[in-house]
Amino acid sequence: MYDIADDLGVDFSTVHSYFTRAVERINRIVRILDTRESVLKYTGKNSNINRYTDDEKAFLLSHIFGFKTAEIADVLGGPGPARWKKRIIQKRREIDDVLSGPATSR
Repeated sequence: MYDIADDLGVDFSTVHSYFTRAVERINRIVRILDTRESVLKYTGKNSNINRYTDDEKAFLLSHIFGFKTAEIADVLGGPGPARWKKRIIQKRREIDDVLSGPATSR
């Protein structure tokens, strides 16, 4: 790393900091990919995930596991990504309504 610092004309600590952040980001990406692989593996017909509706599964895949709507469409089938996006937004509104409690009168 000293060679890189010399070539770039920066301090060793700067190169070390960039390197450390790059390693952390790569590790995060690997963890996400591992999570996605395990989610895909357990979406079979005999898994416990079938106790959730498709909309709930889509919401979890989107908000918890960071799947994109195209990936959700690949995993769950059914409507295309645009339709899944609408269904995920609707599920989010339902959850927000439940978490906010009963509506108060004004």
